[in-house]
Order: sequence, then structure tokens, then C-alpha cells
Amino acid sequence: MNILITARHGTLREDLRTRVEERIQRLLRLYQKVTKIEVVFDHERADTKVEVIVHADHKHLFVVSERHPDPKVAADQAVKVAEERLRRYKTKLRDWQHGQL
Repeated sequence: MNILITARHGTLREDLRTRVEERIQRLLRLYQKVTKIEVVFDHERADTKVEVIVHADHKHLFVVSERHPDPKVAADQAVKVAEERLRRYKTKLRDWQHGQL
């Protein structure tokens, strides 16, 4: 399982990096077939754009993008949306495998 946290057009504080890593651990507990997670911080003029890219099952790609002036809030929102998408995918997959669709 690879976790890659990067920043474009700036540097990333260590406390923010550890906070994001803690949040990402929730995604791993939610769905065990996640192979890679990329978190990209893009510092623009007034906002920080955070992209969370989750690779699952070697074929599914979940991309979430959030903007906010505070990087912590943007990261929390992006991880929350990624968690919701993974949960929805897992439910859909489970229902399909058990013939409930």
C-alpha cells in the first residue's frame, strides 16, 4: 500500500502531513483492496486545492478535488468525500455479488 503526499507551488508543513496520513488510514480500514493513495496539495492565490486519488483493485480510480483557503479544511473535506465514494462503491459491489441488484 503506497501513500504519496505531495505539494505543488509550495511546501507542506509536517503537522499537516501527519494529519492527512491519520485521515487516510480511515480509507484503508474502510476498503482493504486499496493499492495506492495520492494526496496533492496545490497552493494557488487565495485557495488551496487538494486532490485525493485512490487506486483500488488495480483498475478503479476515485478522484476527489476540494478547494478552501485553509489547507486543513480542504484536506478533511476531500478525505471525507473519498470515504463516502469508497463506501458507496463497496456497498454496490457487495450488493452485486450477493444478487441484490
